Amino acid sequence: MNKSVVVAVIAAVFVSGCVEQTFQVRQNISYERFERDSVQCRTTALQNVPNNSVTTWMPYVGFYTEDTNAVLRLNNYNICMRDLNYQELTVPPCTGEAASTARALFSDPGYRRTEMRIQANTCFVTNMTQQVYFYSE
Repeated sequence: MNKSVVVAVIAAVFVSGCVEQTFQVRQNISYERFERDSVQCRTTALQNVPNNSVTTWMPYVGFYTEDTNAVLRLNNYNICMRDLNYQELTVPPCTGEAASTARALFSDPGYRRTEMRIQANTCFVTNMTQQVYFYSE
């Protein structure tokens, strides 16, 4: 694989934590319930719209693989979450002191029992397994 493609992919992963992202959210449910619902919908979406990897070659890039069903599977996931009364919301990442506080709260195993509360000043952090935690000051 071309080194510039590898660098671009790694940069995209790091930058994704620095920009607003859209999430499916629902007020006053535990993070454990949120995780269960999300996993259930992801599993259902994958069963309904399986991976369809296609390998292609492009000049200056070389060979790359893409899943041609990714958009359809995401739509399937979003519909499933809406059926469970979730709403799409764009949330900014936590920065500075809010990020430090959110990560400290997120590291406590008891966070899974806390209820999700989304407010106007809500931001998000993720952990190494890409689980999300919403924080409001």
